[in-house]
Amino acid sequence: MIDIKKLYIWQKSSNLTHTVYKVTTSFSREFFRLKYKILHACASIPALIAEGHRRNNNGELKYYLNIAIDSVVELQYLLTNGYERGIVTYSDYYKLTEDLNEVKNLLSERNEKEAINKK
Repeated sequence: MIDIKKLYIWQKSSNLTHTVYKVTTSFSREFFRLKYKILHACASIPALIAEGHRRNNNGELKYYLNIAIDSVVELQYLLTNGYERGIVTYSDYYKLTEDLNEVKNLLSERNEKEAINKK
């Protein structure tokens, strides 16, 4: 069985989750629902990667990686919404968008093994 913590794609998405948690700590109570949705979408990315790698066939792995891509797209929208409402700063938005694009590209790579084992 693969040690999920050694997978580059999992590390990147987990680091993204930690960064998002830090960024959302400054959200006011008024934006609790947006914060919750952002945290849920973000945390689901490394969780789906881990769950997909627990499976024993490539079909299921691809299925979970595709759902993780859906979570990336959802998170991109939610962060954009937060930025447009003035809740997420430009510097946080820019950095998170860069990180999200990298995770999305890794997930989208045709050969998942390259994305998963990239160092």
